[in-house]
Amino acid sequence: MATMIYPDLSENEIDSLESQAEARIYRKIRNVVPKSYLVLFQVAWIASKDAAGYTDGEIDFVICDPKRGFISLEVKGGGVSLSSVDGKWYSIDRNGTKNSIKDPIKQSLNAKYAILRKLKQ
Repeated sequence: MATMIYPDLSENEIDSLESQAEARIYRKIRNVVPKSYLVLFQVAWIASKDAAGYTDGEIDFVICDPKRGFISLEVKGGGVSLSSVDGKWYSIDRNGTKNSIKDPIKQSLNAKYAILRKLKQ
């Protein structure tokens, strides 16, 4: 039995994902992570944002181990780097183009705390 992963995508659906990096990680997780784990893919939520209202949140994977808890995983494709000059994150795509990206560590931490708040509610 394979890992319990939601949504359970077909090979065609995985191939049609916008991010090839997410497709590779999806397959790896599905085939390697223990079957007792629950894996959620492309998790989105709405969170309150102080007095300013609400904000959207999203993380690529939430991997849940029933004995130890969960981790949030943000996937970035290409050559990922952090610039020591400006402190910004960049990714080089398959065409060699340098793109500014969100801080993957901050994204993962924000997701972890948002999910924890939701679980406590």
